[in-house]
Amino acid sequence: MGWLITVIALIALLLMTRKASAEVTMSDTKVITLNDIIEYNAKQYSVPTALIKAVIAAESSWEVYAKNPDDPSYGLMGIMPIVAQEYGIVKDWKNVTQAEIDSIYVPQNNIGCGSKLLGKLLAKYPMDQAVTMYNVGEHNYNVHGARNTPYKDKVIENYHRYFNEEKNA
Repeated sequence: MGWLITVIALIALLLMTRKASAEVTMSDTKVITLNDIIEYNAKQYSVPTALIKAVIAAESSWEVYAKNPDDPSYGLMGIMPIVAQEYGIVKDWKNVTQAEIDSIYVPQNNIGCGSKLLGKLLAKYPMDQAVTMYNVGEHNYNVHGARNTPYKDKVIENYHRYFNEEKNA
């Protein structure tokens, strides 16, 4: 039950701040930030932290409860229900419940799911291809061929910005 209170507290604080430096004080007084979640998942799935941040900036502009008006993608990393199902957050992507959508929004779930997908793609493809596939789906990319999408350009530009910020920090 304590983990549920922690998640609720994290969501409440992130709703108030909606920034990368958002903090939550947990019952053991440990503070977790979005950057902590990003760094953990970057290590876990072998994804550069700058790339995770770049995708978050492109997908949601760092808005925890971002919702794409053009498709059913949710949260910081724009997670689609079909992807959330692949990573165990949703049972049936065709019949997503509100509770499952709420779970997709949780930063640990959202960043974890997006980072795991990016890691899987980066293990097989160069970064520009992986970023495009993250956006359009690996199957769609393979069926319709390579695309030079504005999304990819935006993410790569953000990646270089975050990479340079990290290098100069």
